[in-house]
Amino acid sequence: LQRTAVAVIGQEITHMKHWAQIKHHMGKHAEPKTEVAVSEDQLFYIQHGKEALRKAVSMLEDRDGWKVEIKENNGDVICSKVIPGTGKVFRLEAVLEASVDDLYDLLFVRVEEMHHWNPSVQHIK
Repeated sequence: LQRTAVAVIGQEITHMKHWAQIKHHMGKHAEPKTEVAVSEDQLFYIQHGKEALRKAVSMLEDRDGWKVEIKENNGDVICSKVIPGTGKVFRLEAVLEASVDDLYDLLFVRVEEMHHWNPSVQHIK
């Protein structure tokens, strides 16, 4: 299944063109089915993670101000934009041969493995 993906490289958050599918998929996994005790530290990180994702999605949905950096013959496009308070971020638009489930697993469930496939990331937690 092919999907068009857009990635904010600086924030390492990926946003799907078909965002409703991701929101639906995330909704299935975002909240635990059973009650789990969460420490204040864990709650702090959960809240900051949700806010970071909201900000990244907001950046991607704002179509104004993006400058094309590279446009490949295969249709891949890398754009950049300077976001006040954040700095320069990059967006990749490409057709990927991956299912929504595979992308969700790679980018959200196994996020701490990102440094294995993304050389711009040294460590992520």
